[in-house]
Amino acid sequence: MIKYMCQLIESIQVVSGKAFRLPYHEQRMNRSRKALFHTIEPIRLSDLEVPLSYRTGKYKCRIVYRQDIERISFVPYHSQSFDRFVIEEADFDYQYKFLNREAIHYYKQQYPKTTEVIFTRKGRICDSSFSNLIFKNKNTGQWETPASYLLGGTQRQYLLDQKMITEKEIQVTDLKNYSHFMLINALLEFDEQRIYPINLISF
Repeated sequence: MIKYMCQLIESIQVVSGKAFRLPYHEQRMNRSRKALFHTIEPIRLSDLEVPLSYRTGKYKCRIVYRQDIERISFVPYHSQSFDRFVIEEADFDYQYKFLNREAIHYYKQQYPKTTEVIFTRKGRICDSSFSNLIFKNKNTGQWETPASYLLGGTQRQYLLDQKMITEKEIQVTDLKNYSHFMLINALLEFDEQRIYPINLISF
């Protein structure tokens, strides 16, 4: 199948020259390589070196790879904020972090830049167009992440391992049980100053 020839990408947070959570990124890359290309020899990100010119400030390290790493680049990171969230039913598969995101961009381009898309599958909340999601239960105060995610994110897995969040199937009809939500990914860490009220989601 043609998708097996596609390039994959890994995005890593680099702050003041330090690359974060390399074991999580390494595990995901090696799982993807084994599943898609039957590559057994692991990639070792412990060898990743941040050039001197990228050791001040916050950067996104972008690693493009297939069986092997093909290129590494560093770009300044600028966070986004949104004033509206809309729900769209996902008609694509994104269990691997492919460089080609045309299926996702198809939905994103239909809305203003300040509107973010939240994808569902059969009424179950999944992810946003570029992040995993966590929701604050208004009754317990617990942060919960959808079990029906599109892509297993490194930040999501880290928070689960640290028992800072729990996993749960969340239907669109369940959103009324939550007060706030947060976007998380490798460059968006858990920070309650970044929460959004649940009423910003149109459902």
